[in-house]
Amino acid sequence: IMFNNNLIYFVKYSLDLHEYQGLILGVSSGSALLAIPLWAYAALKIGKRNTWQISMSLLLLAFALFYFYQINSLQELIIIVCLIGLASGAGGVLFWSMLPDTIEYGEWKSGIRSESSLYGFMTFAQKSSIAVAALVLGLLLTTINFSPNEIQTPETLTGLKNIMSLIPASGIAISIFLMYFYPINSEYHKEILINIEARKNG
Repeated sequence: IMFNNNLIYFVKYSLDLHEYQGLILGVSSGSALLAIPLWAYAALKIGKRNTWQISMSLLLLAFALFYFYQINSLQELIIIVCLIGLASGAGGVLFWSMLPDTIEYGEWKSGIRSESSLYGFMTFAQKSSIAVAALVLGLLLTTINFSPNEIQTPETLTGLKNIMSLIPASGIAISIFLMYFYPINSEYHKEILINIEARKNG
C-alpha cells in the first residue's frame, strides 16, 4: 500500500515522468507476477521458510536501494521497481501456501481441523489491514503537506520517499525476524501429516 499507492505520485512529482506511469506500474505488477513461478519452485526445493527469508531479504535490499539511491532517470526507476516487484512476488504465494500448513499443525495439536474459520479470519485480517493502511497513508500524506496537482516542496518529496521505503522496509524486517521462529519445514510437515493419519487410523 505505502509503495504502490504512492508510486504514481513519486513518478509525477519527483521525476516528472507522468507520461510513463502506465509503463512503470506495468513493470511493477508484471515483474511480481512473473516471479511467482520462480518463488513457488524455490519453496518446493528449499522450503517455504527459507524462501521467505531469501525473498524478503532481497525485497529489503531493494527498498534500501530505492531509499538511498538518487533516482534521476526512467531507466533507473524501472530497474529498482522491477527488483521490488520480483522480490515482492514471493509474499502472496508463500503466505497462502503456508496457511494450510498451519491448519494441519493445529489439527495435529488440538485434534480439530478449522480451515473455514482460519481462512475467514485471515481474509478479514487482510482486508482490515488494507483499510487501516489506506487510512494511515492518508494521514501521513496530510502530515507531509502533500497536495495533488501542485508543485511539491523538497520536504514533501522527501517525506513521500520515506513513506514509500521506510515503512515497508520496517514491516519486511519484522517479518524476516518472525519467520526465523517459524517451525514448519518440509520434514516437520511430513511428520505432522503422518501423525494426523496415524491418529485417524488408530
